Amino acid sequence: MSGRVIGWIDAHQLRGASATFYFATGIHRDTGKGYRLESSTDFEERVEVLRQFHEDPMSSRQHLGLGLMPPFVERRGQATPES
Repeated sequence: MSGRVIGWIDAHQLRGASATFYFATGIHRDTGKGYRLESSTDFEERVEVLRQFHEDPMSSRQHLGLGLMPPFVERRGQATPES
């Protein structure tokens, strides 16, 4: 990483919760668009999620609006997405 911003983490105290929740927003390295990644009470984990998202945005497919990885079935010797 070259010192550029790859995302940010917001700390939130949710009503009724004793722990602080951290919400990560990653910036897609190719498009510059921000994607809200899941929250966690573990700050270091959110930092790692941002790093992974920067290195490989497809590591968070559901946040790119692509859903989860499709199930694959074997068809004539080729693995293809299930319809």
